[in-house]
Amino acid sequence: MASATTVKRRLLRRFERPDSWGGRQAEARIQALSDPLFNQHIETDQLTKQGVVDAILLSCDLHVAPPRRKRIFYD
Repeated sequence: MASATTVKRRLLRRFERPDSWGGRQAEARIQALSDPLFNQHIETDQLTKQGVVDAILLSCDLHVAPPRRKRIFYD
């Protein structure tokens, strides 16, 4: 789980001010995630998006096959 500082920094990067809906919700949601129901946390402060996906897959013991199709890039 990302620290409160990291969550606030990420919100600012998305142009969410502290008084926006997301900014106002952040602290309460971080607090809610400290409930024992959510006892398995992944430290995401230093992870890329793909790193977070990989950590979730690993923690769930899931194995995902690579895509079958080649990606098509358009100019």
